[in-house]
Amino acid sequence: MRSWKKSIKTYLFLANSLMVVVVVGLFMLIYGVLISAYEYHQQNDDVSDRELADGAYELGAMLTARDWDAVSLPELERLGGELEDMEFYICVTRGGETLYSTLGDSESETSEDMEKYYVPDGAAHIYFVDGMTAVTLSAGDTQVYALNFTEGVMTSTSHIILLYLVAVALFMLILSVSGLVSTRQLTRHIMRPLDKLITASESVQRGDYSHRIEYNGDWEFENVCSSFNEMQIQIRENERRAAAYEKARTDVVAGISHDLRTPLTAIRGTIKGMQDGVAKTPEMQKKFLDTAYQRTLEMERLLEQLFYFSKMETGDMPLFIETVEWGTFLDSYVDKLRRDTASPPAEFILENKAGAVCSRIDCREMERALNNIVVNSRKYAGAEHLTVRFSLTREGERVLLRIADNGRGVPEEKLPLIFDKFYRADESRTRPEGNGLGLHIVKYLAEAMQGTVRAENNGGLQIDMTFPIAEEGVA
Repeated sequence: MRSWKKSIKTYLFLANSLMVVVVVGLFMLIYGVLISAYEYHQQNDDVSDRELADGAYELGAMLTARDWDAVSLPELERLGGELEDMEFYICVTRGGETLYSTLGDSESETSEDMEKYYVPDGAAHIYFVDGMTAVTLSAGDTQVYALNFTEGVMTSTSHIILLYLVAVALFMLILSVSGLVSTRQLTRHIMRPLDKLITASESVQRGDYSHRIEYNGDWEFENVCSSFNEMQIQIRENERRAAAYEKARTDVVAGISHDLRTPLTAIRGTIKGMQDGVAKTPEMQKKFLDTAYQRTLEMERLLEQLFYFSKMETGDMPLFIETVEWGTFLDSYVDKLRRDTASPPAEFILENKAGAVCSRIDCREMERALNNIVVNSRKYAGAEHLTVRFSLTREGERVLLRIADNGRGVPEEKLPLIFDKFYRADESRTRPEGNGLGLHIVKYLAEAMQGTVRAENNGGLQIDMTFPIAEEGVA
């Protein structure tokens, strides 16, 4: 469950969002600082002559020297005429009422804008405001300001555009730097797990599967690294199994060679004896021929089992499933075992405690599986008088078929391995012949027919097979 696990998608979203917020914030801050500096500069008395209109200082001295408490309208009109020649417009107010103005319709709005430039000290002050020269004076209830619109280095709009361009340039610079920093951090963040994967993959190429990736971060990379670790474990396990399989295959080939050599040697010796005239009587000749014939049967059984295993491994072995009643099937099978005089003598007992129960099986292949179990008991039980007991019981919706002998069993540590391919509990070649395929075929067939198989020691080797119960007559 990843719930609030870090994700590379989340990381990218947060990183990009943070970069946008920081860059936009810095842009707004820079632009605000520039505007504030500009406004402060406009309101500063100490302006350069280059920015002011001609006659600004003379006008300031003229306004300061005048007695504004006793000024009359004709005087203001003469003053307005003089200022008009200087290209200045003037507005005089007292107690909030306009005494005289040459501004026309823009007077009221301009007067409000100029309020912040009055200094109540009776002296004239000169400003460069929004691209124009302004001279202000405040004496008692009288406020005076004179404006020149034609002089100045640039207009207010030009200043704003210039400030905007400067802010945009700084913004682009900040964006570039922050983009580089963000990209570098993002690259380092992503490359950290990728570097680990590259190193581990190089180790895998060299055949080293022990390079485990330790990574705790974005869940996407965690999953990839975890899958890579699991892949290494799986490859290592597959190689181990392949090596074990190859060793077992090599051993079984060697064993088969030995098993084939034994009957071949006997057949060759029999034929040679007859050629040399050792078997002179008809009885002796028949005995030699019978021995040779039995050895050929042994070779035929061995080769048949190997051929069957090959078909089983390649999946080229169809099963013909039908509904079979277990009691009838086992009665027939055990009767065949009892009538088999070619095999060493043994006692076969059948106990049916399940009644009439059916399962869907392949009769021929089930006989093959049971034959392999019986042959295993004949070869390895080691009992003086072999007894093989078949019992059938019902366990819920499954039927249990138990095959138990009275032999010496199998060492406990080897019980879990006896169904593995090519496994032989007794690997000594002095023991009876075996290739380690019989019980593996039993397991394969049981599972192919939806069954299970297991083994335990219980007064000998006991093999339990279970199969689902089917209704009689079901196809």
